[in-house]
Amino acid sequence: MAITRRSRFTVSSNGSASVQARKVARSVLGLMVGTGNDAERTVRRIENCLSELVAVAYLRTFGADMLCEIWMDAEHVFISVEHDEALPVQPSETSAGLNIVKTIADDYGTHITGTTHQTWAAIRRV
Repeated sequence: MAITRRSRFTVSSNGSASVQARKVARSVLGLMVGTGNDAERTVRRIENCLSELVAVAYLRTFGADMLCEIWMDAEHVFISVEHDEALPVQPSETSAGLNIVKTIADDYGTHITGTTHQTWAAIRRV
């Protein structure tokens, strides 16, 4: 699998982080995914999924900023958000957001990257 495009950006770790991430993602995705009805449907799914990932990560982040990433290959667009604490195993305030991510994404997961955690999702391009 070859990655063809990648973009990293930070959003302030505050209550408007999800809105910030959506705005940046829309600009980036317009260049990555292109235009047309199928592209617009894909972009909306990605924006919604990223917004939920950022909201979940915000509750687990202590720094001033959160690192978001968008990349794609021929079949999928991948998004990720880094956060300081692991996501809870038991149901909690993040469960609703993660359930939305599960519904939107074709796959998702979380792993440790050095000293931080990264939660990611993959969305099939239409």
